[in-house]
Amino acid sequence: MTVMVNRARLNRVRLATLVAAGLLVPSAAGAQSAQGFAGFGGQSGGPIQIEAKELEVRDKEGIAIFTGSVVVKQGETTLETPKLVVRYARAADGASAGASSSQDIESLEADGKVLVTSKDQSATGDGATYDAKTERLELTGNVVLTQGKNVVSGDRLTVDLASGVAKVQSSQKRVQMLLTPNQQPKAAAN
Repeated sequence: MTVMVNRARLNRVRLATLVAAGLLVPSAAGAQSAQGFAGFGGQSGGPIQIEAKELEVRDKEGIAIFTGSVVVKQGETTLETPKLVVRYARAADGASAGASSSQDIESLEADGKVLVTSKDQSATGDGATYDAKTERLELTGNVVLTQGKNVVSGDRLTVDLASGVAKVQSSQKRVQMLLTPNQQPKAAAN
């Protein structure tokens, strides 16, 4: 099943793992870059395509549940997870239009292994949540951010999209970062 979603609010989500990977993993030149993870609400602003084996819409609860090899794409950015739950904001009278275009996204929850890729960058974790009201994303469980040969790992990644502040934490072990400097080949001696 393929569902096309083009919502201003969902575009703002950026599924912050993308932003966080760009903020936390330096580019090969040593400068920090979020350009590679511009999808999911970045510069592209294009439609977001969601594919899954099944879609269940619980209109009265304001929930859409995508299950079975869920793949979300926007531009060059892809998110893969076994299950994605989209919660829609409810109107003041408690009504919800579910997946209709008039509803704003309240939260997203990716259950199971999460993989986000764009160009040479990737972010993985055991699950992810995004709260639209607070503009806060959390990627949890065995979090690994990579760009080329550079790697950051920890137990939890928290990103405040409003401020651009990203934080990697670990409760059992230390946060680890491996930076591989850009090495230019040596010029041949004449």
